[in-house]
Amino acid sequence: MLKPLIAGIGGLFVLVGFVMFWTPLPLGVPMVLIGLPLVTRNSPRMSRWIKHHARHFPRFAAILDRLDRD
Repeated sequence: MLKPLIAGIGGLFVLVGFVMFWTPLPLGVPMVLIGLPLVTRNSPRMSRWIKHHARHFPRFAAILDRLDRD
């Protein structure tokens, strides 16, 4: 019950972060960086999808691997 709620909140952070990324306020990147770990830790489907697409960005994939080990 709690995992879908946390994943939903993380997804909301990511969506709002992408919208805020293009505004003059520098809040978009921190919101995405807060939301992605929440989503990847609480949604196995999104975790697989993000890891599959992260292989094109080795630095990002390394960060996700470190987060996943904790």
